[in-house]
Amino acid sequence: MADFVPRSRPLKRSEVKKLLSLLQERYPTLHPVRIERPKIIDGSDKSFGETEVRKFSGKTMLVIRVAAWLPYPADWMVLIHEYAHAMNWRPAHQENDEHHGPEWGLAEAKLWKIVGGD
Repeated sequence: MADFVPRSRPLKRSEVKKLLSLLQERYPTLHPVRIERPKIIDGSDKSFGETEVRKFSGKTMLVIRVAAWLPYPADWMVLIHEYAHAMNWRPAHQENDEHHGPEWGLAEAKLWKIVGGD
């Protein structure tokens, strides 16, 4: 049975916060994670999401950006995908050549157990 089942279409801010809290409790990241829902990512209206490192008031954060225009369930699928990147982010991997390598794949599989069950 899944630990988190989205109840709204699209995900409401309260559900995103609940899911992020659950993910960070089970699979902490090197830095705190912040979720953003912009209309355009990286100058394109065709990009689904990205994860990047930013500083806010001197504090390093991992920022997951999920396109606001994505319909349910694509919005939370992209959130899981990007959180897997956040789980594997390390300073030495910032310019990682293997963007979707084995470590990322294992991380995403762990995350799907939370939202999809066994």
